[in-house]
Amino acid sequence: MKIPILLTILIIFASYLYTRAKGKIEASKYLSKDIQYGPFTIKVSGKKMVDKKSGMVNYTNVTFEIFHEGKPVAFPDTEKDKNGAISFNTVFALPDAPDSTLLVRYPGNHLIYLKNGVPVVEDIPNFESIQFLDSQNGQPGPQSESIWNSEVSDLEHLDHIEGGRYLLVSRNTMIDLHAHKIWEINKDNKELENYNFPSPYNAALAFSPDHKSIVFHAEFQAWRAADKDLPDSNNALVVYDFEKDSGYVVKYDDTDTRMTNRFRDIDLKWLDTYFEWKKSPEGDRLHLRQLKKLPNWTGRYNPDYNNYVLYPVKPGMLPVFLDFALAQIGWSKDSIVHDEMHNNNMTRRIMIHSGDLKFEIQYKESGQELTIEKNHQESNMNPEVGILVKKIADAFDAELLGGKHQELFGRILSEAKQRQIDIN
Repeated sequence: MKIPILLTILIIFASYLYTRAKGKIEASKYLSKDIQYGPFTIKVSGKKMVDKKSGMVNYTNVTFEIFHEGKPVAFPDTEKDKNGAISFNTVFALPDAPDSTLLVRYPGNHLIYLKNGVPVVEDIPNFESIQFLDSQNGQPGPQSESIWNSEVSDLEHLDHIEGGRYLLVSRNTMIDLHAHKIWEINKDNKELENYNFPSPYNAALAFSPDHKSIVFHAEFQAWRAADKDLPDSNNALVVYDFEKDSGYVVKYDDTDTRMTNRFRDIDLKWLDTYFEWKKSPEGDRLHLRQLKKLPNWTGRYNPDYNNYVLYPVKPGMLPVFLDFALAQIGWSKDSIVHDEMHNNNMTRRIMIHSGDLKFEIQYKESGQELTIEKNHQESNMNPEVGILVKKIADAFDAELLGGKHQELFGRILSEAKQRQIDIN
């Protein structure tokens, strides 16, 4: 009988020790500390989590409270804790500002700085993305949407946003970090001359040399226009003066600017090739360049799909390119095993085979697009096919850059304009 009693006592004692140890472990999971940033004290609270496998420490459910000279900074939000402070999910330091400046989000979005020794809180309407407009030699850097700070691994320092003086938030709020000024851009999201911007909902493209205007890509709202008012191109640029809250449209022709794909082609290099800034009494104005000779057309090799595309090309390009491709591979026209036209969409498909080397050349007349790639209908895994497609692409581009075959390129029309022509 003594053994069961002793065992019971040991179990109770072990349970007591475990409970005490567990309490200490649980207590140690929570961390609270202060981070000093200039005149501001940021009280940080977080729950510490330890990964059992890696042993790495991380913090979740992090909250921040902002104090100045021991007093909580006053915010317009109403949900305050017992100390009168408001807890935020995210606090960023802005080291490019000339003095200590913070950007906080949720609840609300605010810019915080000192004026005459007193904290000033400015509201920011939205906070979905950030982009410095002058971080790349005075031009916009990449847009970032990774600004949610619900989980951090280091509570020793504040996260920071740096890169320049002019910060664009959510594409519709401009912040001058040096002057502590905030402007809303096109608050009501109005089109200019029936062009919507930014479109597609993307980042700023350029910044004027006088740092007054932002360049956005814009798209014509074809569904709101009569057929007679449809432009050849749906695309344009909107130059927007954020101080005046007004802008103007710079229209361009897709063909004359070699703009084959707005998601891929539009960048600063493209803009500098076909546009220029000119001084005026109103400030720097963007204009189309008057080029004496347009750049030669070339094709586009896509390594992800291992294909080569020519666009926009006339039907006469197909026989020229077919002969060129066969010559590059060293094959004759006897290697053409299939040649057919799909009348429903005016697409011609040509299969050329030799052993396990199998290619497909396709021309879509309505889309003015010619492509060479591996034959997807065959079990074609020979890596030499990809090497040869790249060889053909490089060789044909060399001819195009030298000025050959330029007369076989057509014009780029908007989908709505092309539909109108097809119907008529």
